[in-house]
Amino acid sequence: MRIRKKALFWILGIIILFVCFFLFLDKSKMMSFPIVSNFQDRIIEKQWAHPEILQEESGSIYTLGENNKLVRFNVGTNKWEKTKSPYIDSERWGISKTTLACFVSPEDVEKKKISIFSMPEFRLINTINLDVNSYSLAMPYPDNNGKYVAVTDPIRNSLVIFSISNGEKIFEYNYFSGDLIDWSSDSTKILFSSFDENDGAKFRTASFINVYDLRTRTFEKICQGWQPRWGRDENKVLFRKSVYGYSCGDIFEFNRKTKKERLLLHNIRLYDYCWSPSGKNFLVAIPQKAFSLYHWPQWLTVINYDNPKLRFIVLSGLNSSGNSNERFFWTDN
Repeated sequence: MRIRKKALFWILGIIILFVCFFLFLDKSKMMSFPIVSNFQDRIIEKQWAHPEILQEESGSIYTLGENNKLVRFNVGTNKWEKTKSPYIDSERWGISKTTLACFVSPEDVEKKKISIFSMPEFRLINTINLDVNSYSLAMPYPDNNGKYVAVTDPIRNSLVIFSISNGEKIFEYNYFSGDLIDWSSDSTKILFSSFDENDGAKFRTASFINVYDLRTRTFEKICQGWQPRWGRDENKVLFRKSVYGYSCGDIFEFNRKTKKERLLLHNIRLYDYCWSPSGKNFLVAIPQKAFSLYHWPQWLTVINYDNPKLRFIVLSGLNSSGNSNERFFWTDN
């Protein structure tokens, strides 16, 4: 009798191990407690259902849709729409209210050639040729007035600004850190994070927020931080803090006049964020609870500045296709 019980115990153990193995082998089920995670997602989606925060907003939210073409969320109608954008290769593209900058083919990625289109009609304006031997992970950021496009490369730690009209290189900086920059509304200043130029350490962990003024060609070091965005005005800067080179899930606001910072959002594990045109809300990508090894879908979520508990999900499943860095932008047209 004891032998039968032991045999039954071992058989059950083997069956359990066998089932667990195939659960983890199947990438579509490669998540811990999927039923619980999906249930948590549904609860959060009910809590973050405050469309009223969009009542005073306008413009369009852009991200990459099927067939590598842009789709936009029309804030006025609360609906997603297709666009007549060109084919966009990879996740390396950027939009402002006047300009789209992107790679339009694998050949352009290899040749390091960025195409510039007008917004929102997507008319080709110019192409800018980068250094073929550089910019292995180039990311373009056009300004809001169709004058410049900034190109970053985290591998080379470089930030370069080109003139859109003639492709001329007008600024280059080789201590860039992170993967986000932000233009001022008048295109005269650019906000970015950098390593300390005096830091000769092999592994640079300290990152600082800087403002570069294109008119005076001067730098202003603001505070220690990572991935900055302009606040409601140029006196305030939003940023994330980095820990040993990695971003934590908190957003801070720094006041350039008082030199003080305050915690704005705590531990929401967001990937990216940008302001709404009104400055009353900001848009973030927040990982959902249910995920797999290859796919970690995100909620594209609007969060109210004055009351961060008021949130509205405009898209569930962002990055569900498995793209490593799904981008999004909110323009006022």
